[in-house]
Amino acid sequence: MIQIADSAQQRYIVNRLRDVDMLWQEIDLACSQFFVALAEGNVCGFVGLEFDGAFALLRSLYVEPAHRTQGIASRLMAYAETAARACGAKAIFCLSTEAGGYFLKHGYAETPVALLAQRVRNAPQMRYYLERSAVLAEEISYAKWIVPRPTDGIVIRSATLDDVAPITAIYSESVAHGTASWEYD
Repeated sequence: MIQIADSAQQRYIVNRLRDVDMLWQEIDLACSQFFVALAEGNVCGFVGLEFDGAFALLRSLYVEPAHRTQGIASRLMAYAETAARACGAKAIFCLSTEAGGYFLKHGYAETPVALLAQRVRNAPQMRYYLERSAVLAEEISYAKWIVPRPTDGIVIRSATLDDVAPITAIYSESVAHGTASWEYD
């Protein structure tokens, strides 16, 4: 069963985050919403989100070692995505130094911090990473759109050799008339 964490469960979360070195003094848990997975009445995992308008930052995802092969992390993530949608979020962002493969496998994409909205970069957990090392943060940010984005008939696919001429035409326009390229031809 997954539910919103009550005050006793929040104390458990704080202690567990301290145990695994995921709680930093400058991060206020009050700005996060935590959800817990329960097995036989005991917390066996949790996930937290910080909400800011159309964005949610995944605060923490943790599953007790004895429960890690039971699909609890996937269920917690699905629950968090549903909660984020219900709060009006369109995308979830996360930081991970060790679980990048997990997030990639679950529909997240590597996302450079520079491409994130300023308010996401200002989230306490994101600021913590950026202050430690901008290079580290560039390598550990992930994003997942949780609501369908309008495509207006646009199809995104890998480029092929047949695309070289149209790509060149688009890029040539930028070279000839824009300021983003320092090329002359």
